[in-house]
Amino acid sequence: MREKIAAIFDAFGGASGMFKSGDRVLLKPNLLLGRDYSRHVTTHPEIVFAAGSILKDIGCSLTIGDSPGIGNAISVANKCGIAAVAKELGAKLVSFETSAELKVNSENRIFKRFEVAKEILEADKIVNLAKLKSHAQMLLTMSVKNMFGSVVGLLKPQWHFKAGSDADFFARMLVELNLAIAPAFTILDGIYGMEGNGPSNGDVRELNILLG
Repeated sequence: MREKIAAIFDAFGGASGMFKSGDRVLLKPNLLLGRDYSRHVTTHPEIVFAAGSILKDIGCSLTIGDSPGIGNAISVANKCGIAAVAKELGAKLVSFETSAELKVNSENRIFKRFEVAKEILEADKIVNLAKLKSHAQMLLTMSVKNMFGSVVGLLKPQWHFKAGSDADFFARMLVELNLAIAPAFTILDGIYGMEGNGPSNGDVRELNILLG
C-alpha cells in the first residue's frame, strides 16, 4: 500500500516537495463510528499507515484526529484498527472536542466564520484521508464531506438538520469549509466503498479506486 500512496504523492511532485521535517501534520481519516475496518465504514488503517509512514520518514510530527458521528475518535480508532496504526507511527491520536474560530476573509464566500476543532488550526498542514461511500443526505461522501469531521460534536447535527431542508445550502457550506481549511493533500480510499444506505449501514462494494 505504501508504494501505491507514494505513487500518488509522486504524481503531484512527491511528498517531500509538499512537506518538510518538523511540519506538524494532522491526518484526518473518516472515523464515523466504531466498527471493524472490514465493514468499510471508516478509512482503512492501511491507508492511514501508508500515508503516515511516508510523512514520518520526512520528519513530520503526526496527529490523527476526527470528530465521529457517534462516540469519540479514540474508541472508534480502537475498533477500526487506526489506534494500532497511530501507536506504530508514534502519532498522537485525538478526538476533536474543543472548537476554535476560523475566520474567512473573502467577499465571494457566504460563510465568514466556522467553528472547527482547535487541532485543525494548530496543524501546519492537513492530510485528508477520506472514504468513498454512499450518503443518505448528500448522495456521496468523499473528500469534501470528510472535512465536515473538523466540526466538533453537537454542532454537526445542527448542520445536518439544515441539510434536510436545504441540501444546496449544506453543500455550499461544505465546499466553503474545505476552501477555508485548505488541506495540503487528499487521498480517497475507494478500494472498497459502500453503496445503498450509507454512510454507515450500506453494503460493501469492491471498487478498486485510490485517488489523490
